[in-house]
Amino acid sequence: MDRRLFAPRWLALHVAVLVAVAGCALLGAWQLDRARDQRDQSARPASNADLAPAALDAVLPPGGSLRLDDVGRRVEVSGTYDADAQLVVPGRQVGGETGSLVLAPLVTDDGSAVVVVRGWRSGPAVAPPPPPVGLVTVSGWLGASEAPPGTRVLPAGEVGSIHLPTLVNLVPYALRGGFVAATAQTPPTGTAVALVEIPAPQRIEDGRLPLQNVVYAIEWWVFGLAAVALWVSAVRRREHPAASS
Repeated sequence: MDRRLFAPRWLALHVAVLVAVAGCALLGAWQLDRARDQRDQSARPASNADLAPAALDAVLPPGGSLRLDDVGRRVEVSGTYDADAQLVVPGRQVGGETGSLVLAPLVTDDGSAVVVVRGWRSGPAVAPPPPPVGLVTVSGWLGASEAPPGTRVLPAGEVGSIHLPTLVNLVPYALRGGFVAATAQTPPTGTAVALVEIPAPQRIEDGRLPLQNVVYAIEWWVFGLAAVALWVSAVRRREHPAASS
């Protein structure tokens, strides 16, 4: 082997290639770990839907935090809607159509409230239909707080996401640490405007990994192989300069 390949400049190159290859290998493995985590997190809420319905106070009492093990679980809660505090989340798709979610705080007998996703309606965001007056019992599945809504300014009565730390500043109640997506209600809504039930979390079928993360993992490994190929090419040109000219 050409001893010039052990000169300081070449040693620095060898180390840089090793670091790059190791980094690409680790980043690829990290993407696969993320894919497994997403698959497992998708499966858990879907499995929770098979559990027997529970009272909201037993799963998510006032001041409590929503556990991942309870996301997607069916619950029941009774209270009174605050129609004046309803909000709309625009730009949500259901069945390939774009529309809006209708949110309303349901005030329970202890004075706290839980955000209820009453349903979805197609088309542009408009004033939400009024909820029933008086005591109602809502059945639905538990959802976790979404990501912050971002910086886009929306009209009054609209909010960018079901982000509970944001919503708590928009309603005059202490909110529970999760929302309830309504699937049934007693008495029924009592309005001619029909709201579509939003689908519960779906399981990733057959245990498959999310394709996007798998592609990212492969890309990182390809980058690592490309670094090795460039290093081999540089070494060969150094050892056989005539062959490379």
